[in-house]
Amino acid sequence: MEDEETIKNKARAEFEQKKYEEAFTILLKELDIASFFKYIDADKRQWVTDKHFESATYFWKKFVLQEENFQKLFSSNIAVELLYNYYSNSTIFIKAFEIKLSEQFPELFVHVIRVNQVFFKKERLDFLLEEIQLPENLELHQDVWELFYQKEIELWQEIESSIEAIVNYSLENILQSVVAYIEKKSYEFDSRAYNIQLGSVYSFFMELLLKQDHFNISNLSESEDFFKSFVEGIHNEEESNLNKLISNIFDLIYSRTLLLSNFIDPYSFESDTSPELIYETLYFVTKPQASYRWKLDGIRYDSVDLFYRKRGSDFLEEKIKNNQYSPIGITKEHLELNKTLQEKIESVFAALHDLELNEYYYTKNETISVSEIVPPIFAFAYNRLLRYKYDLDEVRNSNSHFSKSWKMAFAWLNLQSTRQGVAQMPFIYMTLKEYEDLNKKASSDFDRRITEILIESFSEVINKKETFDRFDTQYDVFAKPFLRFKDRIFCSVQFFTSFSYMYVYVNALINNNGRKTAKKIEPYLGKLLKVHGLHVFIPNKAEEKKMKGNGDADVVLYNDHHVLLMQLKRTYLRLNPKDVYNEYLKTDRGGAKQLNEIEKFFNSKNDVFEIKNRKVTKWIVSSSLENVNRVIEGCLKVNYMDIVCFLLNNEGMTFKTLEDFIGFYSEDFMIKTYVETVNESFVIQEIDKCRIPFIDFNVDKANKYRDFFNKGMDLNRKKKNKQSIEAFKKCLYYENGDVEVHGAIANVYADIKDYKNAFYHFEKALELLPSDPFITRNYIGALAESGNFTKAKELMKILVEKYPLLKDVQEMAKHILR
Repeated sequence: MEDEETIKNKARAEFEQKKYEEAFTILLKELDIASFFKYIDADKRQWVTDKHFESATYFWKKFVLQEENFQKLFSSNIAVELLYNYYSNSTIFIKAFEIKLSEQFPELFVHVIRVNQVFFKKERLDFLLEEIQLPENLELHQDVWELFYQKEIELWQEIESSIEAIVNYSLENILQSVVAYIEKKSYEFDSRAYNIQLGSVYSFFMELLLKQDHFNISNLSESEDFFKSFVEGIHNEEESNLNKLISNIFDLIYSRTLLLSNFIDPYSFESDTSPELIYETLYFVTKPQASYRWKLDGIRYDSVDLFYRKRGSDFLEEKIKNNQYSPIGITKEHLELNKTLQEKIESVFAALHDLELNEYYYTKNETISVSEIVPPIFAFAYNRLLRYKYDLDEVRNSNSHFSKSWKMAFAWLNLQSTRQGVAQMPFIYMTLKEYEDLNKKASSDFDRRITEILIESFSEVINKKETFDRFDTQYDVFAKPFLRFKDRIFCSVQFFTSFSYMYVYVNALINNNGRKTAKKIEPYLGKLLKVHGLHVFIPNKAEEKKMKGNGDADVVLYNDHHVLLMQLKRTYLRLNPKDVYNEYLKTDRGGAKQLNEIEKFFNSKNDVFEIKNRKVTKWIVSSSLENVNRVIEGCLKVNYMDIVCFLLNNEGMTFKTLEDFIGFYSEDFMIKTYVETVNESFVIQEIDKCRIPFIDFNVDKANKYRDFFNKGMDLNRKKKNKQSIEAFKKCLYYENGDVEVHGAIANVYADIKDYKNAFYHFEKALELLPSDPFITRNYIGALAESGNFTKAKELMKILVEKYPLLKDVQEMAKHILR
């Protein structure tokens, strides 16, 4: 049998002669399916994408349609990645192939249409609706695709029309109106989640506006005049026409953002979200455990952040002790504020150190220490957080006359700042020279070169020559806060204050560094693991060379009975379903494949490392904080920072066995221990609604159905149980598959101690929405009340295992499992 390299060389020779059938046949028949895909998909080849249009067309139009090839490719575990290549192509559209795929692999077909959002392309959508015949159980997806396209295009057309109405206004006036809108909305809806959404709306708007051909950036005022003009505009009694236009377009973009974030993106990228038709209403249903996971990810962010804040505080105390740092400030308050600022900066340094991100690349090969680049931008953001945002929050929470609206609160704040001689503005607007002077004022020996690097690194110049793509926007205010207009920079303070948050710098430095120092985290983690009494093997360069082509394990832990293979991934933090899915597809699955391949290699005779019949556990160890504890192709995703935080926080501790170490992270004890011993407030109070209505296909029928349900709920509250049951029965007459109705009527039956009917409807509800914690909780309560403690305890244990940090579950467990 020929070796893999010989096979590839044969195929390459055929390909160069444009003998595509022979080339693809050699690879598919003589390599395993994973090696086949890996080879044709390599960056320098990409034989089945637009890069090689001729071979790609042949592949999709001829080669894959051969039955044997078709079955082999699309029943394999590389089908989704292969189809990603097809649907991400801009020019290849083979109807015969798609029809065959929809007929023979309908579930796969629907999945790839979803994750590639093919329904946004009009030509593709018409084909999907008119020429594709899906099985009855999947037909609802075609309705979803049509509705999503219609809703999005309607909003986009309104946005396009609205942007035309403002392009003749000056940039200066538009920026002032934008700030006023952002401030009013942030004052009304004060939450980090809303601020992130608003930042997305702002980023979308600014990129769209500045890419308009006939929009002119000129005649910008001096900073002081800009401030005065803004304040005068705020004090005007009547809202200007421009403010109304800005408010309208921002509201439209926000509606589009919500359409994407609440419906389209979860449907597209979360396998646990699906459409459901309940008596003329289209709902999107998310499995409860998926909603719980998102909440758990939030706790993980908070726990890691808290650890590094503590570590930053410890580092600073050590510096003060060794006379390496001395707080500065005129008053005691100033001293404490500056000390807190330095603690926060030290926490950023600590996180970046653990990720081996100690240098910032300001050119391809030139670096500067993060200790020079982080403090000035962090201190500036922290100052605005304290001196504007927190002061504004204080007014809002005062319940005074000035707290009624942002306009009044800002008027009071501006009055106080004027008396103090310090401007308190909700924006940053200054020349590059003024920004340089600001840095020099903070530190007299500040290097001008650092100001230039900061401006280059944290500001965006939006290029008109680039076409605006609403599905792939480039500007992100949370990555580059400043917009640069010739010799001036601008940013809303509401978004700039996020640069006093550790994770912003983690993402910025990972983006800046790429993979330049990624390998360094392997020996760093290995050293920490050895200190805790574990046997560690890290392949050297010669051993890596021998492993090449056979998968990869960056760190191996072992004892006489067990082997733990780790693949380390230093990746971005992902805040939305699309980014999380892309990481899963391109990074997590890639890591799993590497681990599965290296397991085979280590199980064979080799001179690198041999498993020798020991039990094998495989971990994808990622700096990403999403999808942690998810099993991907037999490999568990574990968070790198979870491991590092625990090891550093317990320096004197050693694990008795490798099994203890594996069990600790496999069961997510890091988070559980954190909540139980450090911060009980991080218990999850509730999870998001699992079912969200999207549209009524028949409004009258849907309203009639909802009226019956609402009447049943109202009668139940009034303790009119029999009438309540009758109302719910009417709902079930029209629709027997509504989980909410089954859950509600079950509760009423339990209230009147009709346990037979109660149990029937609880079980029916859980059949429709398995593992729902609230339905299960109520079922457990009814079981306990009926005297069936054995089953109640069994279900309670399962519920605690699935939702250990959900408050309702914890409270009930105290009574049922005591």
